Amino acid sequence: MIEWIRFGLCALLILSGLFVLLVSVSGVHKFKFALNRIHFAGITDTMGVFLIIAGLLVAAGVGYTALKLLAILFFLWFSSPVSSHFLARLEYDTDTALSEHCVNLNEQEDEQ
Repeated sequence: MIEWIRFGLCALLILSGLFVLLVSVSGVHKFKFALNRIHFAGITDTMGVFLIIAGLLVAAGVGYTALKLLAILFFLWFSSPVSSHFLARLEYDTDTALSEHCVNLNEQEDEQ
């Protein structure tokens, strides 16, 4: 009985993670500007990866495999926001047409 509950929870978490990632793919195509796309993808991929790895943790149980999955989760949680910020900063610095739609708050404070 407990194995069925564990299997159901595992399947629910993995399917929820896949759904979040599917919404992420469709949402990235919805937005027009690159910064909106980067922000949306950065938020949803973190949640999707968390749900999928949580489902795998439930399936793996307590052990060395669970420890490796937790290490992967922490690595992805720390690297995803950093890479999203790096890409957004690169887009802001290199795209001249983007400055028509975005305002740098640091530059506004310097002018005042």
